[in-house]
Amino acid sequence: MNKNLFFSLITMVASLLSVSCTQKADKTTPDRDSTYTTINHPEWSRNAIIYEVNLRQYTPSASIMEFGTHLPRLKELGVDILCFMSIHPISEGNKNNEGIEIKDYKAFNPEFGTINEFKEVIDSAHTMGIKIILDWIPNPTTCDSSMIDEMKFWLTDINIDGFRCDAAGEIPTDFWNEVRQQLNAVKPDLFMLAEASKPELQKHAFNMGYNLPMTNLFSEIAATSKQYTFKKDGELMRTFPEKYAIAIDSLLAVQATNYPKDSYLMNMITNHYLNSHEGTEFDRLGNLQKAFAVLTYTLPGMPLIYTGQETGMNRAFNNYKKDKAPEWEPRNEYFTFYQKLNELKHSQEALNAGEAGGKMKRFPTQSHSLYAFSREKGESKVFVVVNLGAYADYISFSRSVPGFPDMVDFFTGRKASIPDDTLLESGEFLVFVKK
Repeated sequence: MNKNLFFSLITMVASLLSVSCTQKADKTTPDRDSTYTTINHPEWSRNAIIYEVNLRQYTPSASIMEFGTHLPRLKELGVDILCFMSIHPISEGNKNNEGIEIKDYKAFNPEFGTINEFKEVIDSAHTMGIKIILDWIPNPTTCDSSMIDEMKFWLTDINIDGFRCDAAGEIPTDFWNEVRQQLNAVKPDLFMLAEASKPELQKHAFNMGYNLPMTNLFSEIAATSKQYTFKKDGELMRTFPEKYAIAIDSLLAVQATNYPKDSYLMNMITNHYLNSHEGTEFDRLGNLQKAFAVLTYTLPGMPLIYTGQETGMNRAFNNYKKDKAPEWEPRNEYFTFYQKLNELKHSQEALNAGEAGGKMKRFPTQSHSLYAFSREKGESKVFVVVNLGAYADYISFSRSVPGFPDMVDFFTGRKASIPDDTLLESGEFLVFVKK
């Protein structure tokens, strides 16, 4: 990040909030409730699926109107929230920050079309019940910017539903708390996503943060299972500590302690940054990528689908130069897979985000590669077991043994059962639900 621009932003924040520009970034407003978030989540967000739109790469023309022709397909896929990567015009002179310096926060990048065309697509999405949030990149800005007013413009004049705030953890939390209060005044049910894994941001400002620790843990488990293959200049891109499936428990325990109750975390196996800089989900997770995808839907939080993920696209985009669009047709097994997972998320109250979902009950096994758990809420019950290891393994529970009365395999419809000799191949999974 350009340090001069960052400190200019701090000066702007101090002017807006009458606080010292030397204030530490982890300073927060006094807690009204140190246990629960004060954010009121829109009811539609509880079982929602978020989809990150790389508009530049989505279609051959990169136009917003051509993208609009994909709305019926995305609705059929089961998407609830479209998160657009930055749609603002960018500085022509910005060569070192990969195209993230914004020229005009109230304008629509002419590379993609006109703002009226964008508004037309938003209206069409709303008609289908799909929400729209915009990527907001606040860091490379100037001290005389009026950022909150510009955010209000998109909510009131263009009728978007919220923002994904880039590198939100690098800006003082007090600023975001003020942003939330002012934006709530114009759209009480807006949805705010922080590109950060910083618990204090979700006390009073953001509905959801990035679950980057879980994403990293997925890569560590995959690397331990010899599935991480992404190389740069002939060498593995990263080295990882040895981690097994049980490490998920430790991370969930830390997050349950650190994050306000009823806050959301966004689970993912890929996104625009990972795809561009650290390889595709196939490079990082190998044959475990579908098993990890199942976990993004069934662990606490909200799942993300990135552009092309639902096609099984196994190549990286250059985010700031035009690239070949994914091949959307004919639809393949990945479309069916994610469509089915979206149906699972929508139909099972136990998988709702935040406190509206069911608590996890773990079923330890004799294998360090298998991860098994259930979630139950009301009439909804979901049981999951995945093999995150390098080899096939038998399912043998070491303590309590789950029962499956009135449950079926979600993907096959067959009666749910796990005989003593059940063998799960590497990357295989089972998902049972109550009939």
